[in-house]
Amino acid sequence: MTLFIILLILLIPIIIQINFFKCYNNLKNLNITKDTMGQEVIKNILEKNHLKDTYVVITKGFMNNYYDSKRNVIRLSKEIFESDNLASLIIASFLGYKTVSLEKNNLGKVKKSFMPVIGLLCLLSYIITLYGIFEQSLNIIVIGLGILVFIIFYNLLTIKFEISICKDISQDKLFNTKEIKEASSLINSLKYISITLPLRPIIWLFKMFKTH
Repeated sequence: MTLFIILLILLIPIIIQINFFKCYNNLKNLNITKDTMGQEVIKNILEKNHLKDTYVVITKGFMNNYYDSKRNVIRLSKEIFESDNLASLIIASFLGYKTVSLEKNNLGKVKKSFMPVIGLLCLLSYIITLYGIFEQSLNIIVIGLGILVFIIFYNLLTIKFEISICKDISQDKLFNTKEIKEASSLINSLKYISITLPLRPIIWLFKMFKTH
């Protein structure tokens, strides 16, 4: 029964991830009125918030976008770095404002300090779960998956952080009212994107096999 409840909870990040890609695909062929690319959007956000020592670079992998706080670098996949479609620019804006919030917002600073711990817990949960499968021990499997459930609830408790970022996107003068309305489903999906953290190792492995 405990395992069944845990598996039901773990369906939440899967549904969120599927919805995110669905929203992205619906908008990736739409352009905005202003002529700009993902990298430029982020650079402008960083500059107006006085984060000139943070750099934006292109990286390998599909939708492999994240802020490397240790090196002060935002790593963007080609789909976001070089694109000018509405979906890519919304995601670029999200990453830009997320970086600003992690560096300047009180809740963001707390999340930033816990990021290495949450990352290690996520990796540990997979190791414990795989060990439980190898040993055919239901108790060990429940412990491993239970850690993933804890990570999901942690991100739910701190979801105010992502909601604030999405509000910044909606108020950004880069997009007009019509474009914000068209992108509302994608913006809403980004509010919950941190909950998909437990899926990152699986997505990373999928990307690795896809590129080889």
